[in-house]
Amino acid sequence: MSAQVHHYTQADLVAALRGAGARAGDVVFVHASLGRLGYPERGRSMADACATALDALLEAVGPAGTVLVPTYTYSIGKGEIFDPAATPSTLGDFTEHVRQHPAALRSADPMLAVSGIGPEAADLLENLPRTCYGPGSLYERLEQRGAKLVMIGLGLFWATYRHYIEEKAGVPFRFKKRFTGVVRADGREGKQTWIYSCQIRQPNCAPDGVALEKMAREQGICVSAKIGRGEVCVTHCADYMRLGMAELAENPWLSAKGPPLTLDELIALEDARAGASPAALRSGFFSEGDLGAALSALSGQAPVGDLVTGMQFGDFIVPEKWTCLEAVIRARDGREMLSCRNDPRHVIPCSQPFEGEVSREELLRHLHVCERLEDGAPTAFLPTERDWGFACTREQLAAFQEESWQVIIRATAGFGRVSVGAPAKARE
Repeated sequence: MSAQVHHYTQADLVAALRGAGARAGDVVFVHASLGRLGYPERGRSMADACATALDALLEAVGPAGTVLVPTYTYSIGKGEIFDPAATPSTLGDFTEHVRQHPAALRSADPMLAVSGIGPEAADLLENLPRTCYGPGSLYERLEQRGAKLVMIGLGLFWATYRHYIEEKAGVPFRFKKRFTGVVRADGREGKQTWIYSCQIRQPNCAPDGVALEKMAREQGICVSAKIGRGEVCVTHCADYMRLGMAELAENPWLSAKGPPLTLDELIALEDARAGASPAALRSGFFSEGDLGAALSALSGQAPVGDLVTGMQFGDFIVPEKWTCLEAVIRARDGREMLSCRNDPRHVIPCSQPFEGEVSREELLRHLHVCERLEDGAPTAFLPTERDWGFACTREQLAAFQEESWQVIIRATAGFGRVSVGAPAKARE
């Protein structure tokens, strides 16, 4: 009987990691696609491949080194509860293998949680600010610590670290967005809001890090070594950051599919994607009196003009432009109880799209009472939560007595501009 075919051993992988630049004592942030290497000597199952890879990484960096892997979930972006101790990684078997290791710690980021093993894992993963890529984030800590990116079976362009570089460079095809959701820890649940970097939903803005990786390889910043049927590559986070910042300063669209678009072109495409006529676009969330008072106060403090999605002022980030085409609650016999056709203020600004039949109990959780609906604005605003809602008076609320209701909200949100202030000639 012939011996079982394998493509590499644990020792082979350790040698490749060291040949590409991993050293004892390193902090390494690892992305892996183990199937591209072939079969390890240990066996043909994915569990065998995962165990081989982790053992090789721990051997390569030694007891003083730390191995980190992305165990991302995007939980609050999907409206799901995040539990760092229990929510599985969405990035494959190897990341789950590390997450479930008895010695692994995990960060509490409900979008981009990271798991790690080693003496520096706690300092890197604990007490993070609530920003995925901003100041003090894990990715900034990696840069400051002198950490390395390790890619097993993948090119450098797969590394999420590039989005940290892009946020720092202020690229025009991504924007900052706040997400609010529920995080469960030690049996207790609470709401948290985190800042994440989103891609503008246009084909030109699709990620493409191939050109930046090519530059990194040509300049010797990214070093590779063959292993099995694939390769590993290693780069210093700080070197990759310096290269990325320099190149993106020259060509801000370098790491997107392109071709480049102007801000006006991006906004026009996003408005077209929303499928709304200009009259259907919500222009603001204030009554006229409130808006006038707000503008008067603002004009004394700062210039009043165009605000673009993702712009940040202190803790405030300009939300996406929200477009609502239809919002209605109907009884089972077809009677319309609330509709934005009668008053657009009935639908809560930034509500998520929804269509379906709901119980009275569920509906009441989504109805916000507004004592002054005839003269004022809704009492709620949902720019960061994956939720929906309607505003109504107490009299209208009392009319919802039936046990089931039909709810329709046809809405979209996208990158855009909100113009606030006097016309241009008046400002001049």
